[in-house]
Amino acid sequence: MKRICYIIIVLLGVQTLWSSCAQDKFEDSIYDIPEPRLSELDVWLRDSFVTPYNIEVLYRWEDIETDMTHNLVPPTQSRVQRFVQMVKLCFIDTYVQLVGKNVVNPIFPKQLLLLGTGAFSNDGAIILGMAEAGKKIVLYNVDEYYFHSTSRDTITSYVHTLHHEFTHILNQQKAYPLAFKKITPSSYTVSWQNESDENALTAGFVTPYAMGQPDEDFAETFSSYVDRSTAEWNNLLNAAPAAGRALIQKKLEVVRTYMEEAWHIDMDALRALIQQSIHNVETGNY
Repeated sequence: MKRICYIIIVLLGVQTLWSSCAQDKFEDSIYDIPEPRLSELDVWLRDSFVTPYNIEVLYRWEDIETDMTHNLVPPTQSRVQRFVQMVKLCFIDTYVQLVGKNVVNPIFPKQLLLLGTGAFSNDGAIILGMAEAGKKIVLYNVDEYYFHSTSRDTITSYVHTLHHEFTHILNQQKAYPLAFKKITPSSYTVSWQNESDENALTAGFVTPYAMGQPDEDFAETFSSYVDRSTAEWNNLLNAAPAAGRALIQKKLEVVRTYMEEAWHIDMDALRALIQQSIHNVETGNY
């Protein structure tokens, strides 16, 4: 009997509380929080990246988004749009044209963080980009691009970074075959920055950076292939001795098979799109 009484009392209390809350009238907030004003650049970024691809482009300074161990600055605002136009044309548009927006939208990074300067590591190497948790790509040295935006070498260096970092995102979602790591297992070194291009090619790597670890080797093999024309790639192979050339070609076949089977990416078709995009940026045809 007591339990029934308790239940009735609780129910009455809840009803009373609900009634009093329903009668409450909340006044306007005492805090004046205006809606953020979008600049022309913000509107363009929204229409070009956020709405179609759900990609946020961060260019204003937000220290929580950056690496606190480096001295960094945000890019000059007037130089941002030219840079991200190149990113869209040579990176995003190439995958969309190749496999379709519905396929790549879930894969694309959700943030692009732009920084005005490069980041220097303790060993003296400069960091041009990185992928974080499969959701964000950080791109450094944006201000420098502004002064060399019609230079093929400059454009290609950023295109290389973009596709390299995107490869890491793909690998985080679907692991590449272990067979890749077994091609040159004893040639990886933490002192890759001390290796020359010639030494790298001799050992079966497309760049000295690829010698750092298998993950970087895989990403470098992919990005080095798609950001070079057929002639440029053949020149790279011909610069390697026969043994090194055979190792690079063996790695390329593993990368090619992975991209086709895991992501339906035809590397030769992608390369053609990237090369045309680089040419369009170089000539201002965009």
